[in-house]
Amino acid sequence: MTFAGMFLDAIKLYQADAENYLNKELMVLEHFKYPAIFIRKTEKAYITVLNDYLLDLLENSKPVAYEALKSNIRRRSGATAVRAGSGRPRRCS
Repeated sequence: MTFAGMFLDAIKLYQADAENYLNKELMVLEHFKYPAIFIRKTEKAYITVLNDYLLDLLENSKPVAYEALKSNIRRRSGATAVRAGSGRPRRCS
């Protein structure tokens, strides 16, 4: 999972349990409280330091599926993908 995937998990978790997840005094998201989500063999996130902009994003974001985000980024960037079995690239639309 990439940083974007972890941020999507953070949005969902914040909206479900902000009181326990956000340390308001330090302005950090405490990922270490949720090791099954954020502490992995290849990627680890213990905290995220927030500023007003990131906090606003968390509070006003709607949950989005990782695949929907990935598809949207591809569409906006004009990235190409390979069709399964064809071996030929095609433009994502």
